[in-house]
Amino acid sequence: MISFIKKIKKLLQRFAGRSEPEERRLRTLYNRFADSPEGAHIISWRDARKLHQAIQQYAPRRVLELGTGIGAASAVIADALPVGGMLTTMEQNEKCVRIATTLIPHGLQKNMRIVRSEAYAFTVSGLPTGLYFSGYKTIPTKNGPFDFVLVDGPAGWVENGAPVKYTNGDLIMLIPHLAPGCIVYIDGRKTAVKIYLQFFADYFSLVSETPWYTLLKRTDAPARDIHSLHFSDIRV
Repeated sequence: MISFIKKIKKLLQRFAGRSEPEERRLRTLYNRFADSPEGAHIISWRDARKLHQAIQQYAPRRVLELGTGIGAASAVIADALPVGGMLTTMEQNEKCVRIATTLIPHGLQKNMRIVRSEAYAFTVSGLPTGLYFSGYKTIPTKNGPFDFVLVDGPAGWVENGAPVKYTNGDLIMLIPHLAPGCIVYIDGRKTAVKIYLQFFADYFSLVSETPWYTLLKRTDAPARDIHSLHFSDIRV
């Protein structure tokens, strides 16, 4: 009976695409962040496994992460990258950057660039009045074109004593810098997904969706219209 259970377990692991030793190794990596004082705010283990599998499946060479946090997802991505792959990860909070550089194994940091950038609020011309977005002021697009993007930031912030929390709009500006076929992994943020698919359907198609994340795919449509859009900072 025990032997039969072990066979079934191995069969399920093979179907999932990850061996038992690899699963244990990934869990050990994840626990570096989960067991830290800030561990309550990281990507869930369920989503970390899915993200790792997605990177292995699509084998992207240039990955952009919007929202490093303390580096849990960054480490998961870097661990799954193919040889020669590179991750550019953005974060607004200086404390998070310090923690991430401490927790992410040095061997994985060789495959990533952690970039700190201020967050800002903005509007986009051509979209309905009242749509406000948040994003990072300085995204190093020279590291693209990207073939995988994780959208998990920026987080909300306080400006002039007022809380600021708008849906992410970086993906709009990034359209010209996404390779055809680029996979966009959006963590939550269903409002952003709705906006992207409603107003930018020429550039994104839906791959899959769960209650926790959505996968979009960049089409091969030229980004001519995007260059005519105007992104305007707004004061809170």
